[in-house]
Amino acid sequence: MSVGFIYSKSLVNELDKNVKIEGRSEMVFSLIEAYNLFENNSLKLINPVRSDDKHLNLFHSLEYIDYLKTCQAEFVEGDNDFGIGYDCPCIENLHDYASIVAGASITAAHLINTGMFKHVINWFGGWHHAKRNKASGFCYVNDIVLCIMKLRQKFSRELLPQFHNA
Repeated sequence: MSVGFIYSKSLVNELDKNVKIEGRSEMVFSLIEAYNLFENNSLKLINPVRSDDKHLNLFHSLEYIDYLKTCQAEFVEGDNDFGIGYDCPCIENLHDYASIVAGASITAAHLINTGMFKHVINWFGGWHHAKRNKASGFCYVNDIVLCIMKLRQKFSRELLPQFHNA
């Protein structure tokens, strides 16, 4: 039985833009490569698909999603009520960042829902502090809620996934 592993260099690069966890994703994947884990025939690398606004809007408000598109790096804390500030600074192309983070978890759920894999690892997932209208605790999007919503399309309430960010 093979295991899906969500990975792409662009995903690593995007996550490493977050100044609060800068370099962490690259470090994790450098270790995985150093131990030759990608050479395991049971581990299948899967490119994540970016989430579109329709999927982000399953949990996040359109107002918040639109704000992510317009946030500028020269943002001054206190300019809005969207949680952008010390814990969640405005980073370049914030909407793209949120789309790839959410998309990685939604991709994992899709692979399970379609039966392609029984197990999928998304080392980039687990950004659970974001609220419907607000970034919080280094999290700009709540990919866990989005992933669970995707999994619930196929599975019942007994689903007990394990999530947390690395």
